[in-house]
Amino acid sequence: MSHKKDNILEVFDTMELEDIQRKVIKLRYGTELTSLCSKAKRATSIYTSITIIFTTLSIILPGLLSIQKSSPSLENPIYWTSWGISLLLTLLQGYTKLFKIDRNFYFYNFNYERFISEGWNYIHLGGRYNTKDTHKGAYKRFMRNIERMKLENVNLEYTDVKDSDEVTKKKKKRELNNNILENNNLGESISNTPISNENETKNLINIQESIQDEESKYNSII
Repeated sequence: MSHKKDNILEVFDTMELEDIQRKVIKLRYGTELTSLCSKAKRATSIYTSITIIFTTLSIILPGLLSIQKSSPSLENPIYWTSWGISLLLTLLQGYTKLFKIDRNFYFYNFNYERFISEGWNYIHLGGRYNTKDTHKGAYKRFMRNIERMKLENVNLEYTDVKDSDEVTKKKKKRELNNNILENNNLGESISNTPISNENETKNLINIQESIQDEESKYNSII
């Protein structure tokens, strides 16, 4: 996992950037990437260990109960062993929910890969950076996206994921509704204005297309 981080930070050292820009990227993006890598490793280790233990004990418990009556001398030891395994399984399940072990596993690994993908998009000027010709020109957009992603992670890390998803969906619906209303009002105002040349006709067509796009996005979210 760490080799992905090392590779991408090594590429940043060779990019044509100003010294201050390269230093800011290392201190902000590199530090966050290193932190996510460390947290993802720890979460993966804990999640894997607990899952293996939980699965193994869940398989052993029915087997012990099935042979409990096979011998009078083994009945009492098997009973207490089964009781101890049941107690341990309950504790593991409770700790998993209390410390959100499964959530942390998915959360940190997903965001680590997300930051890696964002860095590579900036390096080869793809995705949202394909309109920029140089890394210097895309620098501000890259750092702005990194800050936005960081704030999203902080918000999700200290709140419940489901609640945050619901809030995000409601916010997107509200924004799309506002955009659709604005575009409709703008379209109506233009339709009431006489069209004097070809450029105004093209503008009207573009506005109508944007209204349709906003409506399709709204329907997809619903």
